Amino acid sequence: AVVSTQSTGEEGAEGESIQSQLLRQIHSFTDKLCHTLKIEDDALPTLTAAVVEKIQQLTEEKKVLETETKNEMQRLQEELMAAKTKLSQTEESTVDLEEELKRVLDFQEQERLEMQQKVKSFASQFKSELERAKSDKKLAEDTLNKSIEKISEESNIINGQHEQRRNS
Repeated sequence: AVVSTQSTGEEGAEGESIQSQLLRQIHSFTDKLCHTLKIEDDALPTLTAAVVEKIQQLTEEKKVLETETKNEMQRLQEELMAAKTKLSQTEESTVDLEEELKRVLDFQEQERLEMQQKVKSFASQFKSELERAKSDKKLAEDTLNKSIEKISEESNIINGQHEQRRNS
């Protein structure tokens, strides 16, 4: 049986195309298979064509599977990149939120310290003014007592002078 071959332009080591080499190997294999199975020579071309067709079908299925696998890998790669981007954004958001929370807490602490300082300052000022008021009151009482004493002394002097005039 003779099988026709078409050249693909790719030449093997012996000047024969890869397709020709494969067809020769298939023909040799089918010859041995036919001899083993006692298949007649006239069935050999049909059997060879069936084997070649099956090989082509399997090759096409392999190409489809490779394409599907490649597409699935690309889709998974894209999903992975999207997940990495989302994770990165989430991490950035978390860092931003942590920084904002720290700023708010620092601001609140600063406000608390300032308010505490104002209260202390007010309390100190109030205490100073209270002490001054007490001191002013004491001074006013002392001045009033001295004035009353002076008026009393002057009154006694005046009364004593009136008493002397009446007696004279």
